[in-house]
Amino acid sequence: GVAGALFMALTKNLVRERMMRFADPADALNSANDDLCKQNPEGMFVTLFAMLIDPKTGTVRFANAGHNPPVLLKNGTAQYLNPKRGIALGLFPDADVETETMTLAPGDGILLYTDGVTEAVSKERTFYGTERLLALLQSLGQTDSRIAVKAVEESVDRFFCGCEQFDDITVVAARFTGAEVRKAVPLTLEAFEQVKREILAESAGSANAKKIVLACEEAFVNIVRYANASEADWRIKREGDSLTVELRDNGTRFDPFSQSLKEDDDFLSMDEGGLGIRFIRSIASDTNWTYTDGRNVLTLVFKV
Repeated sequence: GVAGALFMALTKNLVRERMMRFADPADALNSANDDLCKQNPEGMFVTLFAMLIDPKTGTVRFANAGHNPPVLLKNGTAQYLNPKRGIALGLFPDADVETETMTLAPGDGILLYTDGVTEAVSKERTFYGTERLLALLQSLGQTDSRIAVKAVEESVDRFFCGCEQFDDITVVAARFTGAEVRKAVPLTLEAFEQVKREILAESAGSANAKKIVLACEEAFVNIVRYANASEADWRIKREGDSLTVELRDNGTRFDPFSQSLKEDDDFLSMDEGGLGIRFIRSIASDTNWTYTDGRNVLTLVFKV
């Protein structure tokens, strides 16, 4: 209803502001709770889980205000965390929510959800339940965050089987990929060999491995020959069935994907650069270019 929507909007604004002000999640929630209790004549409440992730170390600081326990995705398995339950915000002036700490290893993930997932009701009047959610996530093994969220969404939709949804359904997942490591590379054609070795190692067993190497080599050759750069670096990240290769250089600002390529473009009339970009696009599932901090950043995503 309208009252619930207004209360939720107030809560979101308060929590956002306090999370920016306080370094500790519990301090942020306890402060927000004090204000909510002063502006809550109808006695409404909200459950909430807040966490801060350090992307360099994987350290997670979190505080739970009466919310459903998150799921830890680790080594292809899934298990519920057991955070201190805490008190829902808006009920009592002294919520006394506490901060807890854990550390994620590279590859570990956390999946958060609202009770609209576990309390979804089928036409047989049964709940979706916590065990069904855990079994689904267990069956996925080591997968990326987007696939996990999509799988939960589709599973709940099938469980509804046409029944009316009575509660909000939200799912959020985050996976720690490890500290960002960039490797400098000499601007010579021979230097691509070190990039090639890591690409092959990360895409081992994939039928697309050789094509991925060729596409990345084409991008690297263009940097060496045409970028007028004095420095370049690269990094590779594997998440599930996606391999991301990022190349950066400090050369002339240039977006290689600025011109759209049409299917009916005359193949013979295209220059070498145009042919190379078309080849890269034909292999990569996603391409992106940005210019950040004085560097061209070329990101190529491949299915492996």
